Amino acid sequence: MIQTFNMEELLAYFYVFTRLGGVMMLLPGFGEFYIPMRIRLLTAVVMSLAITPVVAGTLPATTLVGAETVYFLVREIAIGFALGAIGRILLNALQISANLIAYQTSLSSATIFNPAMGTQDSPFAPYLIMGATALIFVTNTHYQIIDVFIKSYDAFPPTGGFPFGDFKDMMVRIVSHSFSLGVRLAFPFLIAGLIVNFSGGLLGRLVPQIQVFFVLMPAQVLLGLICVMICVTTIMSVFVQDFFNLYQDLPRG
Repeated sequence: MIQTFNMEELLAYFYVFTRLGGVMMLLPGFGEFYIPMRIRLLTAVVMSLAITPVVAGTLPATTLVGAETVYFLVREIAIGFALGAIGRILLNALQISANLIAYQTSLSSATIFNPAMGTQDSPFAPYLIMGATALIFVTNTHYQIIDVFIKSYDAFPPTGGFPFGDFKDMMVRIVSHSFSLGVRLAFPFLIAGLIVNFSGGLLGRLVPQIQVFFVLMPAQVLLGLICVMICVTTIMSVFVQDFFNLYQDLPRG
């Protein structure tokens, strides 16, 4: 039996593709700078074919050309960008942690290319971000993101108005949570740096003839690298668990 598609079915797939395409542009793992556009496009098309039958009942029946369709497409793309931006903003918590760690280990002036951002960054940021991105897929957390995308059609139905207020409150909460998480992940390094700097300042007052901070810098770098080796697994596990919990609680507001 030959399967045929009418125009309404094709539009339904296209509507889901518009929201999913916005998610893929920013989603960790797929929206990275180094991921080819063809891979993101193919992934969005395949996932649209799988998800559309699940959410077909919530999609509107509109014509191909018209003001209503244009408004609907713009709205779906904006919702997709917002859903993808949640993971991207939370992933930036590791960049905050990496910058704080670099400051405490006297490596803030050293930079390295960050493929996730496409720019120069602190030496710890690329490893933390790429490690967390890999763990998101290894722990199957990306399935939770797909589940949230499907539930977003209940939270933000395609036939409703644009949820400016909901997105504003959500983004404020996510940005504040990301900054708080980044500081908490780097908190052991802040404590260690405070102790080292306080000890160096006290020693400098006791022995002013010695350039204490110049002498302590190699030891501070070595101590920071040792702390990174000890704490990196904990940082990764705490971040992935927080990432999973955030997307799990997102449909419930």
